[in-house]
Amino acid sequence: MNILKIRHLACAAALASCAGLANADFVALIDGNDCSGVFGQGFDNCKIPAQYDPNESPVIIKFAPNANGGLSVDAINSLFPSIDGSEFSFSNLGAGLGTGTWTYTPGAGDPGINWFVAKAANNFNLFSNLGDPLSDAWITPLNQQGEPRDLSHITFYDTASSSSSSSSSSGIGSGNVPEPGSSGLAIVGMGLLGATLWLRRRSDKT
Repeated sequence: MNILKIRHLACAAALASCAGLANADFVALIDGNDCSGVFGQGFDNCKIPAQYDPNESPVIIKFAPNANGGLSVDAINSLFPSIDGSEFSFSNLGAGLGTGTWTYTPGAGDPGINWFVAKAANNFNLFSNLGDPLSDAWITPLNQQGEPRDLSHITFYDTASSSSSSSSSSGIGSGNVPEPGSSGLAIVGMGLLGATLWLRRRSDKT
């Protein structure tokens, strides 16, 4: 793993902690666009792949930045006719929406949430929201300066079950354990920062 990669992961861990990601697990930094090929082609066919979720939970809704500095509905999966976007609210929005918090207030029959994606530039961060499916925070992938990139979109994915009965209390599939967990996010960040410094000193000696 090169120094730039370690620095990116360390900054992501530190910024995620500062952004208030107390419940979400940062699962992976993934190249590409989640619902334009990586997780399926066509919005209604977009789902979390089995390598992360054996239940392959489908996408619910996608929000994109608007001209007013907020977020507006961009697409809704036809699997969820009860969803119109009003169930979501956003706050603590950073510059370019690279960071922010979301809150979900489901109505009767609405799906639960256990996954969300923050897409920016040519890649996206995948989060598993195991702690509190009704609210959390996001951070986009970082630029070369270690700052969150401008948000392209944020997408929310269903729980293991498509029924609201599993929305706020159940986890994802029992066979899925995303890593690294949020409880160790700050420790991971500190460890990666230490590794960065060690590699830098080692490269200076050679």
